Amino acid sequence: MKRDEFRIFRQDHLSVQGYLNKFTQLARYAPSDIPDEEEKIDEFLGGLNDTLHGPLIIQDHTSFHSMVNKALRSE
Repeated sequence: MKRDEFRIFRQDHLSVQGYLNKFTQLARYAPSDIPDEEEKIDEFLGGLNDTLHGPLIIQDHTSFHSMVNKALRSE
């Protein structure tokens, strides 16, 4: 059930920090969905609200941590 929750999880009304916390918590139940850093970045970006997703999707991200910092600054 938690893996399925991870797969449909979106930011919605959460802050980026709140989204990150819940994303990290649920990701533990879906390791095969995010086998590497690139997939983790893609999954995180895919769940962001449109206002953050658009500007961040066109950028290159060297790491998950770097991308999260950009999202936090953009918020």
